[in-house]
Amino acid sequence: MRLGLVDPVYAASVGGRVTVLAVGTYAGAASRGWALVAPGAVDVMGLRGQRLLCPDVGGREAALVTDVLFGGDLPRGHFSSIDAAPDTQSALAALELGKAGAAVVPVGVALPAGVRVVLTLPATPGPLLVAYGSLGAREREALTAAATTFVGDAALPGFVRAAGDEPTRLARRFTVPPRRGPLVAPPSRLPLGALVGARALEVERPALRSFVVAPTLPPPP
Repeated sequence: MRLGLVDPVYAASVGGRVTVLAVGTYAGAASRGWALVAPGAVDVMGLRGQRLLCPDVGGREAALVTDVLFGGDLPRGHFSSIDAAPDTQSALAALELGKAGAAVVPVGVALPAGVRVVLTLPATPGPLLVAYGSLGAREREALTAAATTFVGDAALPGFVRAAGDEPTRLARRFTVPPRRGPLVAPPSRLPLGALVGARALEVERPALRSFVVAPTLPPPP
């Protein structure tokens, strides 16, 4: 058995090949939001055609931005490119030097002068403490309990108990359902007047003589 501290995007890509033991915290929470940042006063639409930087998540930067953080609300061609930076500080340094028009970074990081938050984006889980290989229930519980007693620093203050499905829930966010327009459907039950109101219904009355038949008498013996 091996233990590892992995990025949640990596854990989402490998699925059930790891067992999640605990989740790293930020400000006491098991998740951390993201922010779209850019120099000057600009909005999201004003960044159209700009190069966007994202901290390296193993080659899935474009999907993380467009599908997970923006939920498919922005077209994939909104930014001229979505490129990986080695880490958050490298992304901000490149932004400060004018090598990119915007960046997505975790909330709470110190921003360079002139760079402001354009939009706050949804959160993703914190770093995951995982186990590789088979793991019994008692072993898993012991490792999780030990992890929750860890006290770190500002980069990783501590761990909380994992729900276990963090990678699965994050993996679902990488698949954006197709957008469909609104569908107008008539009510399933219509009043009788709506069906026959525009029609003039009349039942033809046959002549009474059509119901009368002359009696037929048997021949005399």
